[in-house]
Amino acid sequence: MAIGRSKLETVKGFRLAPPRLTLGALWAATKYLLLPLMVVLGAIDTALYFYFKEVLGQCYGIFCYF
Repeated sequence: MAIGRSKLETVKGFRLAPPRLTLGALWAATKYLLLPLMVVLGAIDTALYFYFKEVLGQCYGIFCYF
């Protein structure tokens, strides 16, 4: 038997489809992992922007070029 390949599984005589990545899994990963991560990083960036602007009196990020 090859590495990573298992015996074809059957249930009541029916062959089961192998596990695969579906659109539902991609949507769930986006919804529960990527979107919260983007919100947290956006909040950190906003906090740093106001810290540099109000407390330190310096520009922050790409706005320094304008």
